[in-house]
Amino acid sequence: MASGEHFKNRTAENEAALAAFLEHDAMRGMYLYGAKNPELISPNNWKSDFGFMERPNARRVQLDLFYDYRTNVGLYSKWQAFLKTRQPKTVRQGGKRTPETKLAGPECPDPQQPRKFP
Repeated sequence: MASGEHFKNRTAENEAALAAFLEHDAMRGMYLYGAKNPELISPNNWKSDFGFMERPNARRVQLDLFYDYRTNVGLYSKWQAFLKTRQPKTVRQGGKRTPETKLAGPECPDPQQPRKFP
C-alpha cells in the first residue's frame, strides 16, 4: 500500500497515489478482494469505512499514518522477539487472499502460521 518511494520522498504526487486507497471503490475492493462469496459481504462495511473518511481531516490523518508506516520495518525484530517470548493471545485479520499479506515482506511472520517466528 504505502510505497517505498513515498517513504523516501513524501510529495503531493506520491500522496495522491496513496489517497486513492481512501476512496469508496478502493475500500469496497479491499473487502471483496479474494472473497469466495462476495455477495455475503455486507456493503455496510465499506460504506461505514468511507463515511469515516468523510469526516474533517480524516484523509490527512490516514496519509500521515501511511507515511509513519516506514518506521515499522525497523521494529519487526523487536516485535518478533516480544511475541516469541510472551506468546500473547492474539486475533489476526487476513489470510492468503488479502492484499496485506502480499505486501508484508519477508521480515514478517507467516500470516498462516502466526505462532511460528524466525
